[in-house]
Amino acid sequence: MAAQAATLRGDEYSSRLPTPPRIVVPPPTANINLAPEFDLHPIAKSGPLAAVNYKHMTTSSLLDWSYERRRQAQQILPFLYLGPMSAVKDRDFLRNEGITLLMAVRHCQTLESKIMQSALNVADELNIEKKALDMSSAYELVASFPRAATVINQHMNSCPGAKVLIFCESGNERSAAVVAAYIMDILADVDHIKAMQIVQAQRFCVNFDDNVKRLLQGYWDILQAKRATANMNTSGTAKRVLERETDDDGMDVDDSGDDGERFGSRTFAPFVDTA
Repeated sequence: MAAQAATLRGDEYSSRLPTPPRIVVPPPTANINLAPEFDLHPIAKSGPLAAVNYKHMTTSSLLDWSYERRRQAQQILPFLYLGPMSAVKDRDFLRNEGITLLMAVRHCQTLESKIMQSALNVADELNIEKKALDMSSAYELVASFPRAATVINQHMNSCPGAKVLIFCESGNERSAAVVAAYIMDILADVDHIKAMQIVQAQRFCVNFDDNVKRLLQGYWDILQAKRATANMNTSGTAKRVLERETDDDGMDVDDSGDDGERFGSRTFAPFVDTA
């Protein structure tokens, strides 16, 4: 019976399940007054979104932020506001800002949902539109991103001078994610990192946890894929086909493509042969 070759641990490693890397959102570029500066351009070439002037977008200095502002709504884009449920009950604010659509982001069939419905009823008093994005779990949040974009864009097209207030109970979590996703949807060259920067710079108390960051990252990948497909369909360019060498067994081998770039420089091995 042949003796088994002895092996030793080659390096330190963990047997736990792999976890995705943290997504770090650095602070945005700011001017001398610590007010954030963004160069924003709409994707739309015509219509209400194309007519928005982002050059004169209201931006507040980070030095002006105070704890009390958590209970107020902030303007994120010239026509888009984000805030808590308490801001929706401020009828003077809604009138003065000219809000034309209230959008609630909520968990359905909960006490919170019923409370937020009472806040939405303010829209009936002021004769403005209202919409609820209901979800039964946090996993359904990403499905609300395109639904929200559709509702907002339809409202912008049908209501001249439209202004939208998106809210959840705190104005810092689910509604903030919906606003960030919408920003990616309508603005050119705004990925998930820059979208979160824009939202956080305007409403400093928002909370993008790791799960929400990954949802926004995934949604950005979806938007990129859709845009690439649309560009190919418009230009008539055929899809690029990767040519791979084939070994004698008919298996695909890629020595210099994507796999070569990913694994070519790796030297780690969990065990090494001592023979």
